Amino acid sequence: MDARCRDALAGTAPLLRRLRIFQTSYEYTEAVGIFQGGAPMLSTLILKDCYLPWTSPLFHPGLTTLQIRLPNNDPPHFAPEHLIDALGRVSSSLVVFELDPLPEVQFPVSRQVVLRKLEKLTLGCQRVEAIQSLFSHLIIPEKAVVHLSFESSPPMDVRMAHTRGDAPKPQSILPLRFFNTDILPPSELQACPSSHLLAYTALPPRSLCLDLRETAACTTYTFNLWDHHVDFSLNPLPTSSLRCTVEDTMGYQQRWDTPPVEVFPCLSSREIRSLSLNELPDMPLRRFEKLMSTSYSPSPSLSGVEGLYVVRRLSYRVVEFLMGEVPSGPNVGPPSGPPKILPLLRSLTFERIEFIEASRHRRPTINQIANGKPVVFEDLLQVLEFRAKSGTMIETLRLMECYNLSVIQAEKLAQFVGEMAWNGETFSRGSTPKW
Repeated sequence: MDARCRDALAGTAPLLRRLRIFQTSYEYTEAVGIFQGGAPMLSTLILKDCYLPWTSPLFHPGLTTLQIRLPNNDPPHFAPEHLIDALGRVSSSLVVFELDPLPEVQFPVSRQVVLRKLEKLTLGCQRVEAIQSLFSHLIIPEKAVVHLSFESSPPMDVRMAHTRGDAPKPQSILPLRFFNTDILPPSELQACPSSHLLAYTALPPRSLCLDLRETAACTTYTFNLWDHHVDFSLNPLPTSSLRCTVEDTMGYQQRWDTPPVEVFPCLSSREIRSLSLNELPDMPLRRFEKLMSTSYSPSPSLSGVEGLYVVRRLSYRVVEFLMGEVPSGPNVGPPSGPPKILPLLRSLTFERIEFIEASRHRRPTINQIANGKPVVFEDLLQVLEFRAKSGTMIETLRLMECYNLSVIQAEKLAQFVGEMAWNGETFSRGSTPKW
């Protein structure tokens, strides 16, 4: 940016509504003078690989969209209190706010900002501490959508602490949300601190959809969370209130097989009641057990899950996992106690599950490898029987788009559940199907 360009941008822009600056080479000191006279009509400000000081008059009341991608090779000298001040100036109008990466600093503790019109918040970061610090100063609407992304693997000392079981108690990265704006006039909501006018809280998640995609160089976890119960058979699903993506860049041989130990506990995973396994790679049982472990270190706990939704290609692995604590042998007595795996599970749904009898179990075909191995019918029957005799019966079993199950087999499964739904038919214990 030469002197003539800087001079042209130094004054006032009274009619400017949108400003986008991409991949510039100017330095921080050269950006200070841009539109020092202000741009009172500016509603959209997009900065990619560049930045302005947070004291810039472009961060003004009336700004609705603010998207900033900071340069990695020349990060700004960051004064955290200035970011809070800038957000305070745009708090009455901001609808979309994106900042990546969020500088890893501790924010001042004396102020909270209410982004009362915010609809979407996107933050990128390397460590959870920066997110936790910023979220302690922001209060957003109940319905605002939050996207968080992390692009690092946990340090070795963090992983070892979780392995030993002596890691510190995780701090939440759930945003504070307000939900009683209908009783406040806009002038009061805009002008006053939220702490004494608004009812706000960090809403714990109730439903989680877990995706896991991996290559030789990277594992990407995606957590979609809702603060209410979600029926995962719906298409499309309702928009999640919080989406968190974690890219673990450790090599395949050193990969941490559990959900990221720094991030997942901070999502209040113990509060999750409905779980959907949407996209997971085919993995050995041992890796799947680590991913799904519910009551032992180092994995975060999913022991509160009451409903589990499983897509076709994962059905075999889930049943194999649940079979892990089912006793076998000719002289097996009654269960000695409730299951340790998903002990509160009451609802189990399989989408497009394919069955095969134990006598016909053979090496999977190419089609089965692509779509998931078939489930041995007797294995699922044993899982349901074990849970029924343990006093933790599956209350609802749903088999969606399941086409190779006979009525006789369905009646056998129905003996050990409260109710079974199968392709539009309903079975209850000891009753004939309701057509």
